[in-house]
Amino acid sequence: MVLIDRLLNDLSEDISRQSNYVSNERRNLTVLSLAIKNGELYGGSLNNRAFASAAPQQIGGFSGRTMSEDTDATIGLRCAGWRIAVQPDAGAVTEAPGDWGRLLRQRKRWIWGNVQVAVRQLLDTIGADRVGWPAIQFATMTAWHLGAYLLASWGVVAIALGQYSPTAQVTTAFLLLLSALRLYIALVVQGDSARSLPRAMLSSFVMQVVNVLAFWTGLATGSAWRHRWT
Repeated sequence: MVLIDRLLNDLSEDISRQSNYVSNERRNLTVLSLAIKNGELYGGSLNNRAFASAAPQQIGGFSGRTMSEDTDATIGLRCAGWRIAVQPDAGAVTEAPGDWGRLLRQRKRWIWGNVQVAVRQLLDTIGADRVGWPAIQFATMTAWHLGAYLLASWGVVAIALGQYSPTAQVTTAFLLLLSALRLYIALVVQGDSARSLPRAMLSSFVMQVVNVLAFWTGLATGSAWRHRWT
């Protein structure tokens, strides 16, 4: 009986030690994964280091005046005379929207955040001693996207009312052709084959439907005048 009790005590101590070991290792792995995710395994975050350098300090770093602070900082740096380079070997981890509602809110935030950036950068350019072409280019691109949303909405209304005129048909064909050309160029740049174009077109069509919905819901809910994420 005494021998059995001793064996049970030894077994309980072994289980306790193993449990403590597993718990400690789990905490260590959690810390390590968080450090890797934030890019701080070998020091401070590279993103924080970049925005502590001279270039971002010249424009005041990230600003909370728009819902697209990263785009605002990028256009601001270009207007200040800095060049923006792309590092194709760099990697980043982000959390994608998990459902259609979150995707709609994300696109709404991006669309109207870019409108805010375009307006702010143009206002900053007026009367300022700096290069204004990047702001003008971005504003032109943003206006083009907004025009596409309006044309797509007009086409849907025209179809619903049975008034799909030849002008609307030509406009739709032009937009589809332009979208296909843009996707084809993107596929070539990424090194993909042209056979991926139909699948990319389908994905782009679904995303444009979401963008149009995000455009109108953002306009209806006043997202164009908000400076925080919702």
